[in-house]
Amino acid sequence: MHILFTMSGWRDEGGGTILPRQIALGLVRRGHRVTVVHTETTDSPARPVCHEEGTDPNGVQLVAVRGLPSFTHSLLHPESDADAPRMRSVTAALLGRLKPDLVHYHSLNGFSLGSVEEVHHCGVPGIYTSHNYWPLCPRMYLFKSDLSLCEGPGEDGGRCSACIGYPGKANGYGMRAARARAVLNACVPLHLTVSERAGRLFAQNGHDPDRMKTLHPQTETVDAIWRSLGRDRNPSRRGSGPLRVGFIGNLFAWKGVHVLVEALQAFRPGLVEGHVFGAGPSPYTEALQRLDRNGVVRFHGRYQPDRLSRLLGMFDISVVPSICEETGGLVVLEALAARVPVAGSRVGGIPEFISEGENGFLFEPGNSEHLAEVLHNCLLDPGLLERMRAGIEPPRGFDTYLDQLESIYGGVAAGH
Repeated sequence: MHILFTMSGWRDEGGGTILPRQIALGLVRRGHRVTVVHTETTDSPARPVCHEEGTDPNGVQLVAVRGLPSFTHSLLHPESDADAPRMRSVTAALLGRLKPDLVHYHSLNGFSLGSVEEVHHCGVPGIYTSHNYWPLCPRMYLFKSDLSLCEGPGEDGGRCSACIGYPGKANGYGMRAARARAVLNACVPLHLTVSERAGRLFAQNGHDPDRMKTLHPQTETVDAIWRSLGRDRNPSRRGSGPLRVGFIGNLFAWKGVHVLVEALQAFRPGLVEGHVFGAGPSPYTEALQRLDRNGVVRFHGRYQPDRLSRLLGMFDISVVPSICEETGGLVVLEALAARVPVAGSRVGGIPEFISEGENGFLFEPGNSEHLAEVLHNCLLDPGLLERMRAGIEPPRGFDTYLDQLESIYGGVAAGH
């Protein structure tokens, strides 16, 4: 089968790029032909709008396109997300030349909904995986400017225009949301959500639940962490030193790292030890450092992905303190593969990957006192984390995930 992927970038390290990249490479190993059409993440006006990049060393054919000018442009011009004639013509030309059997949309950012219509008009079946909430939210992550949760754009787009700060654009945001509903409901036979919570949010905003199916993600990275660390890891904590509390990820405000840093201030130095790996905007990272009044947190900065197993091996407990509607829980799966229990916010898809009291804990998003209480309980019961670590099950496995995906592809192609 020849499958065409749409992606935002190919070599980036965000979860919405890592998973589809690993899927593409895995499908090639199984004998499929995979062409990835990806938007360039840096503007290169001197290059053609659409150009072949050749074949990845592992066999994936790469085509780069200069999509919509920038994320900021799309944010302020919702009509471009609704339809972009240039991207329609690029899509039609690619379909005529490549003749794929199926298109799997992993990102529509930079492509526009018009590209989806073009695929449908050309008679090619398509599957959409919502790694974020792009069809509902111009910001993609369903949070307002004050970081409070948002349930969707509303009927007239007024919520979006107020959130972004352009009240005169309400009609445009309303049209964008309506087009997303109409196009995905009519032109995409199957919408794969990475969590049940994400599916419910899409359904609440008018997307057809009968076209949705939840497929929890699994990556090769998770398998590798299990083989190198989790499978044979001794469940006992190292010595009697401080409780080692870790965070790995991007340092953005909506990831809630400030909630973790504030929670750790409830403990005196030597009792807990916070480790934060990741980078983000300077104003936020500097604010985090000021928040660490007791000096109990070490900010390690950017990390190399190939060191992930080693870093997770440092932790007694991993914290996922997001305050936005996370679609899935890859970071939870990575920690569990290292046999590290997880304390996660009760928001988005995170609770679907944590069994309370068995492999981790859930706390109210944004509530540093509740998180501090969770960590305090880990100190009061020295055997709690050890029992959880010993009971963590092996990951479902990337091969099993690919089996499921191949079955879905076959079903959609046959039904079409």
